[in-house]
Amino acid sequence: MITFITSVEVPVSNLDKALSWYTEILQFQVMWRDEQSAFIALAGEGTRLFLVQTNDEKRLEFTNTNTGVVHSVIDFYVENLPAFHAFLKQHGVEVTELQPKAMGFGFRDPDGNFYGAHIDQLSYQYKKNPTISSKV
Repeated sequence: MITFITSVEVPVSNLDKALSWYTEILQFQVMWRDEQSAFIALAGEGTRLFLVQTNDEKRLEFTNTNTGVVHSVIDFYVENLPAFHAFLKQHGVEVTELQPKAMGFGFRDPDGNFYGAHIDQLSYQYKKNPTISSKV
């Protein structure tokens, strides 16, 4: 049986540039790399990203055909959304507006992969009201 997700594969056009961005801006650490790909991870436990250099122009995102909203495929947990939003903007990262109701915002890596930064809504709501079921 499946117990967890080990990695998510991310397309990039230039591995060296991508590694610089992910390590300098998002604070990932390089776990392993070769000429065309690399495993990177955040400090602590969790899912790793597998950056793969490719000429394929498809990127991580999709549009909800019911609402027209562009969705990220990967969302990162952030404790201080306003500070992280400001940090990314200061470093020239394309970001969406901070959405207080959704408790998050979107941003793009240099290749156009779309990510979300959020407070973990279910955990946040559960901490406020422990009677809410943590099972979905």
